[in-house]
Amino acid sequence: MTSKAVSYKKYGVIWAALIGLLAVSTFFSHLPISKTAIIGLIMLVSLIKAGLVSWYYMHLDGEKALPLWIVVIFPFFLIALAVAMMLIGLAVFS
Repeated sequence: MTSKAVSYKKYGVIWAALIGLLAVSTFFSHLPISKTAIIGLIMLVSLIKAGLVSWYYMHLDGEKALPLWIVVIFPFFLIALAVAMMLIGLAVFS
């Protein structure tokens, strides 16, 4: 990890972006579409917010490539595992 000067303006912009994405998620919850589509849209926005938080507030922008890819790929592996378990459960119990 490299040390950089702290830019409070950058943190303010990221915070404003997170608030904006929160507003977008709230807007999506009131759309007249199926609940499955709403959940998918909100999950997509949540992934973007999680990426912003981890990249800027956890200071991953200064990390080397290998640990960064491990941090990025592992959550997608967990999501794929959860989806697979859900599909297997639906196949077994329906």
